[in-house]
Amino acid sequence: MYRIHLNRQLRLILMCAAVVLISSIAAFAEQIDLNFGTLPSQQGWSYEGVEPEASLFSLDGNMLRMDSRGSGDPRARYAQFGVIDPSRPFSLDFSLRIIDSDNSPESEQVFYLGAIGPGFDAEVDWSTIQGEGSAFAGAQVKKPQGTFDVGATVDANFHDYLLSAVPGGPLKFFIDGNPVAEGQTSTFSFDDILFFGDPGLAGALVDVQRFSFDQPPVQTEVPEPSAFELLLLVGSVFIFAAPEIRYRARSERRQDPEA
Repeated sequence: MYRIHLNRQLRLILMCAAVVLISSIAAFAEQIDLNFGTLPSQQGWSYEGVEPEASLFSLDGNMLRMDSRGSGDPRARYAQFGVIDPSRPFSLDFSLRIIDSDNSPESEQVFYLGAIGPGFDAEVDWSTIQGEGSAFAGAQVKKPQGTFDVGATVDANFHDYLLSAVPGGPLKFFIDGNPVAEGQTSTFSFDDILFFGDPGLAGALVDVQRFSFDQPPVQTEVPEPSAFELLLLVGSVFIFAAPEIRYRARSERRQDPEA
């Protein structure tokens, strides 16, 4: 009975150790980086579009190119679902250039990206300027009423963008390292989705050179055990195991008097 009781204690200690280690792994930051060796559909992204993926998207050196100009239906985007924790801040770090678009008499969106989840909506879009053919308006960031029109000139050069947000809370938007918009995320209830592409209002030629989603862990999550904590855990196992080891050693000596 004494030996069985100790075995149960040992199993409990080992189970606790496994829970601590698994919890520390689950607390790692969630990060999604687009690479340019394969199309996004081969990297865990879902392609959503009427036209075949290969007819609108291609790899051009170290970038992803979208050319939806002249297509019958330019609606085409990539999406990932279930990757956003609505309780944690996140950031979208990306680099792109908008080169050309279909001519349109109206102001139409030609490219957009963002993150949507229960109770929040953080999006950035680029549109044509009404009555000016393929000229583009500056990036716009969605807010609770309308958009932040940051008024940045869109040219054929790459620009670095950073969108940082707290779901249902503050939002900041930077272009080439300069803060251009600040406010609250738009409130919108939807299944969580991370996305980028053409919303389908007008075709465009766009190059994406970087796209990274990052959602670091918050301080309230279970921390990774330190070396001291692991050493203490291992020591506890030996302390609880020592009585059983001595018990078995005495039993073996009684069974073998000549030992």
